[in-house]
Amino acid sequence: IFILRLKARNLVQPRLLQSPAAAAAAASVTAAYAVITATDEKTRDIVATDDFDIKKALPANYSKKFVVEIDAVNGEKDKLESRLAEVRDENSKLKDKLDLANLSYGELAKELESVQNQLAAEGSRCQKLESQIAAARKRLESAGSLENELEVLRQQISQVEQTMTTTQRQKSGGVWKWVAGSAEASDDE
Repeated sequence: IFILRLKARNLVQPRLLQSPAAAAAAASVTAAYAVITATDEKTRDIVATDDFDIKKALPANYSKKFVVEIDAVNGEKDKLESRLAEVRDENSKLKDKLDLANLSYGELAKELESVQNQLAAEGSRCQKLESQIAAARKRLESAGSLENELEVLRQQISQVEQTMTTTQRQKSGGVWKWVAGSAEASDDE
C-alpha cells in the first residue's frame, strides 16, 4: 500500500497587479487555491504520515492474511505463467504443424496440377484415337459395301466368261468341225 504525503504549501496570497486582466487572473488563482486547500485538509485527515509505521498500525492477523493472500496470488501467477508457457509451446508446435501442412499442401497442389496436365494430354490423345476409330469404322463400312460391289463384279465377270466360253466353243469345234463345217457350208451353197 502506498501512502502519499502532501507537502505543506505556502498559503500566501499572490500580489494583485494594477490591471483589470491581472486582477481577474489573480481572482481565479485565488479561487483555485481555495479549492486545493479545502481538498488538502480533507486528504490530510484520511492519509497517514510517513513517520507512522503502517505495519505497526495493522493488526498481526491482518498482516498474516495479507502475506497469505500475496502468496496465493504469487502461486496463481506462477501457475498462470507455466500454463502460458505450455500454451506458447503448444502454439509453436501447432505453427510447425501448420507450416508442414502448408508445405505439403503446396507440394500436393503442384502434383495435382501435374496430374491435371497429364489428364488433359491423355484426353486429347483419346479424342484423336476416337476420331481415328470413327474413320476406321467408316472405312470398314465402306469396305463392306466395296466387298458387295466386288462380289457383284465377280459374278458379272463370271457370267461374261461363261458367255464367252460357250460362244467360243460354238465357234471353234476344232479342225474337224471346221472341215465338217466347211463341207456343210459348201453343201449349203
